[in-house]
Amino acid sequence: MNEWMKPLGLMSWNIHVKYSDQFKNLGDDEGILGETITNWQYKDACITFYCPIMLEISDERLEYFVLHEMCHILMNEMHNIRFDDGYMHEDRVVTNLAMAFIDVRRRALLNQTKKLKHKVKK
Repeated sequence: MNEWMKPLGLMSWNIHVKYSDQFKNLGDDEGILGETITNWQYKDACITFYCPIMLEISDERLEYFVLHEMCHILMNEMHNIRFDDGYMHEDRVVTNLAMAFIDVRRRALLNQTKKLKHKVKK
């Protein structure tokens, strides 16, 4: 989480992290890895991670899910509770943001590696 705090602009937020040994699902067979509750007006958030699922996924997938929950902190202010499907829209946007951020970082690291290899050849 710490490596994403500054790039996401969350350094001034008070973010509580909780770990639960319970399994939580949304009414289907798939469990959820985490959930985020945000009080955006106070820059305060709480992320709860459900450990049973965390232990079953790869490190890359885990990073994506952590970033996904952190993106909820950014988006929650835009959530309009007047619409029943508002959360679903927020979740889709957060999914796309998390994937984009990871891809941007991957590309930056790849470019950095290419530049270092090029310097070594000289």
